[in-house]
Amino acid sequence: MGIRLEYIPKNTVIHRLNPLTKIIFVLLVPIIGFIFANDAISAALVSAYALAWLALARIPISRIKTLIIIVLASSALFMVVQLFFYWRGETVIFRFFFLKATLEGLHIGLTIFLKMMVILGCVPVLAMTTRIDHFAITLSKLKIPYQLSFALITAVRFLPLVSDIYNSILDAQRLRAHDIDRMSFLTKLRKAYYPLIVPLFITSFRTADELQIALESRAFGAYKRRTYLETPPRVTVVDYIALISVISLFVYSIIAYRAWGTILPPWLRPSWAVPLRY
Repeated sequence: MGIRLEYIPKNTVIHRLNPLTKIIFVLLVPIIGFIFANDAISAALVSAYALAWLALARIPISRIKTLIIIVLASSALFMVVQLFFYWRGETVIFRFFFLKATLEGLHIGLTIFLKMMVILGCVPVLAMTTRIDHFAITLSKLKIPYQLSFALITAVRFLPLVSDIYNSILDAQRLRAHDIDRMSFLTKLRKAYYPLIVPLFITSFRTADELQIALESRAFGAYKRRTYLETPPRVTVVDYIALISVISLFVYSIIAYRAWGTILPPWLRPSWAVPLRY
């Protein structure tokens, strides 16, 4: 199964937040994570904050399993590369043939891993706890042109559709004794995916063409002012608390970075947790 960042109906505190609150969270928290580019302690604290939001959303692990695997695999690759090839690595931990694993490279690799965990905590919070129509209304209230927001939303909705089409084609090919799971790696490269990709492209283009005809038949874009059947959740006290926490963390991070280079003040930072200097 591919990555399916679809709305999951639940009654959690995150689901009840206004979409604007979650948009601000998704925009600011990753920036905070990338501000501290060379400090693993700061990245760990920011990732813990992002993952706390994800935990409050109570999203099943099975729904984001593929995303977790991709993040962990990418992080492992980055950590290995930084461990052996970080250009400023000086403190050697061990040697592997002619390669040197350095403490500085391990620190940078761990920081990259933690920053990717920030992304893992942020993206599902917006994509899987916000109804697509509420998201569209919020974008229109932000004075974003409806055509642009509709294109964005259509692209988001099109991804699960493509995944469903691929799975349907894969099942149809299995009925014809074309089971790629039983093929070797070299066989997959030579002839496994051609019978899948070609029908996938044809079906996707046909679906996009049908969508265009449906929009034109309904005079899409003829009226600048639009009406909506439903409205997103109102801004409540919980939204204000969430916004204050996100904005306060963002402002504090900028001040802390300018003052100390890390999110923790010197009197709270362990002696071994000194950020690297480029």
